[in-house]
Amino acid sequence: ELVMYHLHLAFGVAGPLILFALCAAATLLLSAALWRHVGLAWPWTTTLLVALFLALAPFRGPRPYLAGLLLLALYCWVVERWTSQAGRRIWALPPLVYLWANVNASFVVALLATGLVLVADTLGSRGIPSLRSRFTPTQRVQLGLVLGISTAIAALTPNGPRLLVFPFTTLSDPSLRSISEWQASPPLRSEMWGVDVICVLLLATLFLRRPRLSGADLALTLAMAVAAFSSVRLVGVASMYLAFLATRALTAPGQPVCLRLPGGGALGRWWHARASLYESPPLRLQAINGLAMLVTCVIGVGRLHLYSEHTDARLPGAAVETLGADGLSGPLFHDFNWGGYLLWRLWPHVRVFIDGRQNDLYDGTGRELQQYIQITSITAESEHMLDRHGIRTILFKKDTPLVRYLLARGGWSVTYDDGVVVRLERSNGDSP
Repeated sequence: ELVMYHLHLAFGVAGPLILFALCAAATLLLSAALWRHVGLAWPWTTTLLVALFLALAPFRGPRPYLAGLLLLALYCWVVERWTSQAGRRIWALPPLVYLWANVNASFVVALLATGLVLVADTLGSRGIPSLRSRFTPTQRVQLGLVLGISTAIAALTPNGPRLLVFPFTTLSDPSLRSISEWQASPPLRSEMWGVDVICVLLLATLFLRRPRLSGADLALTLAMAVAAFSSVRLVGVASMYLAFLATRALTAPGQPVCLRLPGGGALGRWWHARASLYESPPLRLQAINGLAMLVTCVIGVGRLHLYSEHTDARLPGAAVETLGADGLSGPLFHDFNWGGYLLWRLWPHVRVFIDGRQNDLYDGTGRELQQYIQITSITAESEHMLDRHGIRTILFKKDTPLVRYLLARGGWSVTYDDGVVVRLERSNGDSP
């Protein structure tokens, strides 16, 4: 957040946008480099890269989650390189996790996934036929130590040990189900197309190639597939793991299922002749450079001159100007999605009702969000809750049940209306 603040101070909106555009591009390129290291051919690498780009596209913009995805790609890179060639690089994980814990809570997923891999690999080493071990005994001990140290060092952040359970309390908070990003999304919606492609490719590979994967890979595949389709917020992290697991399935030894299709032999020869073209070094270099430039432009730079907070339909920029700099006579009730913006524009003259930190900045139980939902759901307690908080001013979207209800009940008058956002004030004599 400090980096974002200083970049915005120095370069305006362009600063954070370029930073996180580079984070997104680096995440994709590092993921592709990891797949190539495992042995994935360029045509499949390109296919997975496009799918991963689509899966991460809904998260584009200046948000720490993208930095967390980059650190996840780096985490996987270190673990995979150490697995194939044991050495000291595995000890880079504790400081990496410490940095990650100060950036985004997604580090917990990496720790859980590593623990799952370690447990499954240990069971495989004990002779369970269905589980195949990937690590040597020494590697299992090292990985266990690194995992323990990483978990302990993550608790040394300002949030303390509570940070380790924060994702679980967040996912189990029923009030968050009212926020679209924490809800499950139907598989055929546009924000799920990328993970859909990855999952279909992974399932087809498991069926047609029957690769000999470790029990850890199979368990992780199931866990990440469930995570991706249970919450939109988990799609980014789950997609990166599923793409890597698809790489394993495509490159591991297997017993392919023979499917005889009309013209299949000729099609195979045509594909083989063209696939080899992508293996030439000059084209590989051009592909990497071209992709880096394209992703950076699409995610960030191309949006610099198009964005303005005053023309962004998601923000009440013009309405905020009417609130003045002298503050209001009481706290402001507003749309949940505007909380951070209003805090940025109006603090300390105006006190906002809630912002996006409802489950960590406040008491950690989501109580404020539950009260917000209670007010906006038009229950018998809605007006009582507004009175209890001393709300005299409301800034809300015009065509919403709350606005229509309050105007119909009386006691409120419209003091601003731009067709999208309205400002309601308590009528004279109506005190909370």
